[in-house]
Amino acid sequence: MKVLFYSLFDISHEEDKTTPIFFHDKLGSDEQTNSDIRDVIEFADSTIQEADELTKVRDYYFESEDAEVISQIKKILKLYIDESFLDERINEKLLTISKRYAREEKDVIEKKSQLNTPAPSNLFYVLSKLEDDNEEEGRFHFFIAKIEKSEFLHSESDSSNKIFRLIQGLPHKSDDKKKSDKSWKTASIYISYQVDKNEEAILDIERVIISDTNNTIAVYWSKNFLEATEVNDDEKNTLSAYNEVRKIINNLNRSKDKTPQRAADVNHLTNALNSYFLNNEAFDFERMVESVFSPSYAPACSNLDMQSLHNKAVKLKDSVKFDNNFSIIPKVVEDKAKQTIKISDKIDIRVNKHSDDLNDIISSEVDEFGNPFIKIKVDSKENEAYIKFINRETIKS
Repeated sequence: MKVLFYSLFDISHEEDKTTPIFFHDKLGSDEQTNSDIRDVIEFADSTIQEADELTKVRDYYFESEDAEVISQIKKILKLYIDESFLDERINEKLLTISKRYAREEKDVIEKKSQLNTPAPSNLFYVLSKLEDDNEEEGRFHFFIAKIEKSEFLHSESDSSNKIFRLIQGLPHKSDDKKKSDKSWKTASIYISYQVDKNEEAILDIERVIISDTNNTIAVYWSKNFLEATEVNDDEKNTLSAYNEVRKIINNLNRSKDKTPQRAADVNHLTNALNSYFLNNEAFDFERMVESVFSPSYAPACSNLDMQSLHNKAVKLKDSVKFDNNFSIIPKVVEDKAKQTIKISDKIDIRVNKHSDDLNDIISSEVDEFGNPFIKIKVDSKENEAYIKFINRETIKS
């Protein structure tokens, strides 16, 4: 990947200003210039790497390529393809994008007066060429990140004293990604191009990936600012994600091992899956995998490899069938969580609603004569079925 430029804009709602503070044309700079801003380059490279590792991402598309942000991006790319780029022309288009963001965020603040004024932030842009392509075709990666500033205690020394000051700046990478305090939103836009016989560049938007460090992706970032639409809505995501994980569990039933221990493990994993989808508002891929295929679970079946199941689930991360982060719609999977348990040719137990403590409600035992029984806990001694069975009455159908 060849970086073409880095750019940074300051967004301040208190001062009502959108200010370009940095632009670096890496392609046209000499080694000394690149060396002088090596910290900026390191920050940019690590930010893109962190963005690639984010799990709260979703695929989007642009309903109209005439929308303000994507149209400005396409103009920037054409400047590079035509080799007619100038810093001021690119900065002019980046400023247009940045001002749009500032307007949309300010509009949200004004409409929702209960919101605190967002922390000062920067919009960070990076344009890269993904491959060393020829002049007639190639692929670009246009990256945008909105990163909130943090306060740092900065120390500096003069001739005799150590001076400490609180300053604002952008947080750098964290060694522990799960404990990172960085609050940011990103958009990665992949665009390919071909130059036709008339030497006109034909651009094709291949993929749009949007992320947010919050539980859900902010509408004002994805829809209002970028004017992008989800490829998969929440209902489709919920159903697809549930089905793909359920397939991994159901495949265990294909084993020749038909022991009670194997059945108990399948039941545990199914309950864990149902519990996650019915008890959480937001889907987070990594948390789902750890919740359903928890490494701490000790399988009843000695030859069940939990690590193998965990690895299979992790591979779903790159699935095009569902996003890694979305709002769960419980009603989509409620019917799938219902269970019918065959007791005999005459009797089934039907579980109409998922319960996290199902194993405490329904259990099995063997009496002194070796007869197997199913035992079901009821809510009270006034329970109708409980009374009927005491009196040996036939349960109503």
